[in-house]
Amino acid sequence: MPRISTFLVLFVAALIPSVLDARAFSDDDESSVCDAIEPSVLEAAQNGDIEAQATAGHTIMLGDCTVSAHTIQMAVRWLTSAANERHMGAIVSLAMVYHTGELVPADHAKAIGYYRQAAEADLVDAQHTL
Repeated sequence: MPRISTFLVLFVAALIPSVLDARAFSDDDESSVCDAIEPSVLEAAQNGDIEAQATAGHTIMLGDCTVSAHTIQMAVRWLTSAANERHMGAIVSLAMVYHTGELVPADHAKAIGYYRQAAEADLVDAQHTL
C-alpha cells in the first residue's frame, strides 16, 4: 500500500468532518444541491466549466454541503469531469477519496491511476505516495 504524505493526511482529515456536517441540501435536482455553491458556479459546472466543476466538487467533498449519496455522486462526477481535463486539484481529490474510501468505496486501482497523473505533472506529494 502506498505511503501517505503529511499533506494528504491533512487534506483527508478535512474531508472527514463533512460526513457529520448537516447544512442546507435538497436532492430534488442539481440546482438545489447545496446552498454553499454559488448559483453561478453551479450553473457553470452544469454547463461543463472545468474550474466550476472542480469548485463545486470540492465544496461538497470538504463538508460545505450535507453529504448524501446524491451529493457525493455529483461531486465525484464533477471532479472526474475536471480531472479528465487535467485539473490537478480534481485529480488529487479523487486520488485521495478513492485511496481512503471515506466518502466512496475504496478503489486502489483508481487511486493509483489518479496519483500517477498527479505524479506525472510533478506533484511531489503524489510522487512520494506512489
